Amino acid sequence: ISFYSLDLPHTFNLADDITDTVDYSKFKKVNGCQIGFINTEPTVINGLDINASGSFESVTNGITLSVATNSHYMINGFTFAVIANSDDKCRGVQMALLNNCKNLKGFQFGLWNKNQRRSLPFINWAFKN
Repeated sequence: ISFYSLDLPHTFNLADDITDTVDYSKFKKVNGCQIGFINTEPTVINGLDINASGSFESVTNGITLSVATNSHYMINGFTFAVIANSDDKCRGVQMALLNNCKNLKGFQFGLWNKNQRRSLPFINWAFKN
């Protein structure tokens, strides 16, 4: 288990499809559970990510739960935030008041949901690019 409250973010050169250009081998790795106030350090999380504020610049294979907002490079699983989720690539489910995903294969549940195919209130989905 990794417990910490704030790590300084790293800067990466990003192209249009950042999920194909980011070198994930340089990310911190967490296998299990990460709990903190905010996660701003690029991290590959295999398991559960719980944050009081938000999770940013991460790859999550599992579940992310945040009070405020999440912004991931890639999520494979479930991401929940009270205010907003903004992911580059999502394979699974986004749930928040506002959801945005550039490349979704799955579902979005919230007040407003936007993906590469459409923008809809309450529920949205995409299974092809």
